[in-house]
Amino acid sequence: MKTYLKRENFGLVIFDLDGTLYPGEVYKKPYLDFAVSYLTENPDFHQADVTELKKEYASGSSVTAAMHGMGISKHKWNKIRDNGFDITKCLVPDAAFKKRVLKLCGRIRTAVLTNNTRKNSEKILTKLGFAVSDFSLIRTSDDLNHTKPSREAFMAVADHLNVPYDEILSIGDRFENDIAPVLHLGGSGVLVCGPGDLIKLVDGDLLTVDGKSAI
Repeated sequence: MKTYLKRENFGLVIFDLDGTLYPGEVYKKPYLDFAVSYLTENPDFHQADVTELKKEYASGSSVTAAMHGMGISKHKWNKIRDNGFDITKCLVPDAAFKKRVLKLCGRIRTAVLTNNTRKNSEKILTKLGFAVSDFSLIRTSDDLNHTKPSREAFMAVADHLNVPYDEILSIGDRFENDIAPVLHLGGSGVLVCGPGDLIKLVDGDLLTVDGKSAI
């Protein structure tokens, strides 16, 4: 875990979903395999496209962004993965983790911002034991004109909740996607390796609201 804190008090915590609210190793390889399989089976694409996808994904780029670079629109890719990729069968709810997240949600405005689809995101949250209403806001790639790592994605969430950008704390597992955009906006970030780090963050009494512990 690595922190990039520009203040002590926060008005909004924005969670990434995949790799943050559940372990990244659960989805990263299966999702990449799914994308590679799609390119391999589609005659419009070649081995060079597969190589480029793997290269971009390894560098921290999202599959959605890589596919867009190959001419597949966000809307089209969202439909493809909604119909063909379901990670929920690999997920195992963690009661201790859920308790800590809900404790945080009860003290500060929280949002989930993900490049996943609305359908998949809600299925994942349900499997993890969360209700959509547990969070102040959920925004997916289906809901926004801009997806991560665009700063506009984070701005849209903060604007909707009427929170100044410098009061944002973004928590995610990829620096370029989840942390860097918020730092550019004057906000703060915590780079995590998964739910275990988030538990340490909450238990460590790091987050505060109006000068008081957020937990």
